[in-house]
Amino acid sequence: MGGPRVEMPTGRLDGLISLASNVPSNLPDSPFNVEELIAYFERKGMSIEDLVVLSGAHTVGVAHCTSFKDRFLFSADGTVLSQDPSMDPAYATQLVQRCPASPSASTLIVNDIITPTVFDNAYFKNVQAGHGLFHSDEALRSDPRTASLLSSFASSQELFFASWARSFVKLSLVDLKTDPSQGHVRTQCNLRN
Repeated sequence: MGGPRVEMPTGRLDGLISLASNVPSNLPDSPFNVEELIAYFERKGMSIEDLVVLSGAHTVGVAHCTSFKDRFLFSADGTVLSQDPSMDPAYATQLVQRCPASPSASTLIVNDIITPTVFDNAYFKNVQAGHGLFHSDEALRSDPRTASLLSSFASSQELFFASWARSFVKLSLVDLKTDPSQGHVRTQCNLRN
C-alpha cells in the first residue's frame, strides 16, 4: 500500500464501545459542498488544509454505487438523463456501466482509478482530471480556497505525505477521551484489551 510514515502519539484512550452506527455522524457526507465541508472540519478544530489533505485518503479504498449516485439523474426506465457536468464524460460512462440506476448493494467501485491499492497522490491528479468519485471530491476542485491545495498535492507527493502525517496526527486528537472510565489504552494497537 505504501504511504508516509506517521509518528503517532501513544497512550491515547480508545473508547470501550465501537458501533458502525456511530460512524455516519462522525464523517462528512459525500454530497457536501465546500462550505459544508469546511464548516464540518472547523467544528472539529481542523483547517482547510486538513480537509484537502485528509480527502487524499480516497487514494485507496472502494465505494458503494449509492454513495455517488447523486452525480447522475436517471429516468424511470434507467436511462441516464444527465450527469454532473464537472465529471469527465468518459469516466461518467464507465461509472454508469458499473452502477446502473438500481445497482446491486454489493457493487463496489475503486476510489482511485490509477493506483487503487497504492497510497500516493494520484487521488489529487484524478480529481483535477474530473475523475473524482464523490461530489465532495469535485467540490474541492471548484473552490479557490481548496483548488490551490489540491493542485499542490497533485504536483508533489512529498508535500502530500508530509502534510498527511501532520493532519493525520491532528485528526487522531479530535474528540480525545481523557476520562479513564470512558476508555482504555490498548496494550497492543491491533487488539482490544
